[in-house]
This record gives sequence, C-alpha cells and structure tokens, in this order.
Amino acid sequence: MMTEKLKNAPNEQFDIADDTEAKVLLLELGILDRFKNKVPPHETTQAVVYGEHPTHHILAVLYSGHSNPADNGFVVFCLPRTRFSPHQFHLFADKFLGAAPDNIVDVQPFGNSPTGN
Repeated sequence: MMTEKLKNAPNEQFDIADDTEAKVLLLELGILDRFKNKVPPHETTQAVVYGEHPTHHILAVLYSGHSNPADNGFVVFCLPRTRFSPHQFHLFADKFLGAAPDNIVDVQPFGNSPTGN
C-alpha cells in the first residue's frame, strides 16, 4: 500500500510521476474523486491539496486535454511534515502551480486532526 510507504518513511519526500502509482495513492487516500471527471476540450491542470495525512503534506496534480497522451496524467508530491511546515508546503504548491489558485479544485484544510490514512 502506498499509504504504508509514506507512514514507514515519515521524513522522506516522495515525488510520484507514474500515473498508475499516483492513482493508487489517491484512491487509498480517498481523494481521486475530487478531480473533475470530464476531460476538457483544452489543456488543463487540476490540483488537490490534501492536509489530512498524518506524516505528509500532499499535492496531487492532474494534467489533461493534451494531444500527446504522455503529457496527461497524475503527479503527486508528498512532503514530510517533519521537514515542511504547512506554510512552506503551501509556498511549494503555489510555486509549482504558478500561484494560480483557480487551478486548485479542492482543498482539505490543514489543522484538522489526522484521519489515520
């Protein structure tokens, strides 16, 4: 399980570019359905910021609508809470997304109690 991998390495950063592996993690976290299902007729980027994981801050990004299928799919960044504060993580997410909050389709607020996922 991908969530076990995160739990067992709480100080490690994970950048998951493999679409299948990313989907598995998003399914385990229960957040895959937060992305809009309809494929747009144009290039788009969707992102979900997930703050409920007990060991990592998670930014999940979906690229879709590109004519080259290799340019579509999920990328997930898992930054360890031991090394990144919520503020640092949000700076990372803003920089990665080009500080365009309209790309963010769902945000799970930080500061809530962990769900244990």
